[in-house]
Amino acid sequence: MNKIAYIGHCVPENFSEKRLFSAAANAVIWYISNSLHQLGYNITLYSVCFGDIKKSKGNYHNIKIDNGYNVIVLPFLNYCNKYTRLISKIVFKIIRFVHLFFAINKNDVIIVYHSLELMNLIKIIKKIKGNKLIIEVGEIYGDYWQNPSIIKNEMNYFKFADAFIFQSEKLELLINVDNKPYVINYGSYKTIDMTKEIKDDKIHCIYSGTFDPKKGGVELAIRTASFLSEKYIMHISGYGSKEQIEKIQNFINDINKKSKCHIVYEGLLNNTAYEQLLSKCIWGLNTQTPDANFNETCFPSKILMYLGHGLNVVSSKIPVVENSEIGQYLTYYNEQDPKNIAETILNTKIRNQNENIVKHLDDLFKLKLKEIINDL
Repeated sequence: MNKIAYIGHCVPENFSEKRLFSAAANAVIWYISNSLHQLGYNITLYSVCFGDIKKSKGNYHNIKIDNGYNVIVLPFLNYCNKYTRLISKIVFKIIRFVHLFFAINKNDVIIVYHSLELMNLIKIIKKIKGNKLIIEVGEIYGDYWQNPSIIKNEMNYFKFADAFIFQSEKLELLINVDNKPYVINYGSYKTIDMTKEIKDDKIHCIYSGTFDPKKGGVELAIRTASFLSEKYIMHISGYGSKEQIEKIQNFINDINKKSKCHIVYEGLLNNTAYEQLLSKCIWGLNTQTPDANFNETCFPSKILMYLGHGLNVVSSKIPVVENSEIGQYLTYYNEQDPKNIAETILNTKIRNQNENIVKHLDDLFKLKLKEIINDL
């Protein structure tokens, strides 16, 4: 059985140190890690997150996960200003390169979650050691930054892959020009068998995800609450920069002063707290701007979390979502307008058992992933 070295920006549940990572990517990485372990592979997960807080040191950790595999969290030096942060970042890159280069054996299969800062490192290891390489692609970052030079570098890097995990069919069409083995993974296919734990007579809705204004979504979800009645509660859970978080908190306070629907700021929740929140929600909102370039290829992984926990999903009309395997199970609104979104929620009959399609995708993904790894 192949040994797997899985590399990504992720942290274990209830990890005490402050590290830089995407909550969406973190959920997907842990889902795939657990899937690989369930399939019987010997897996080591390498967490390559830098620190996001001053005057704190990031220690080296070798953590044994309950279900039987190791997570290596790489260390970084503490810093107190932008100059020492730069030094710490350079030292961290050296530590990351040295550790991964010598820890990964040439016969290991490398799976790496696509990141611009890991591209050169992975290319060096691939060139020198010749490992089989699976690149997990959630988005083309050059599309987000609207930078042709970054897109060109990404496309050149993708040529080093022996196989792919794509987050959408459109990504496969754009990147996999050599028809290499691939599997589609929209996000975490984790499902929770539970009855809705609603302890009041309210209809709970949730927006979760980034507060990045470039990706849109969170402010539109907050505005939607203004057009819902007092029977509804809107939960806002997500992440962003300090400035973005403060802006969203202030915006919520302003809307709450005039909205019948109460809005609750939840912040960034760990897996357990997030699942508990989802367990009482009926509606999940995906309100990303449909005409943004990156939305042509980037599948919003929050949708899988919603469906896997039995939520009904209301979404903007993004082709990569509409044309996916789960597109038919979503409810779409017609305009990027909070009143239209609220009317869609109010006028749509609530459906149950959405998690069944997620379980089906989970089975298909594991079968295909195992086939790809064993054939490398």
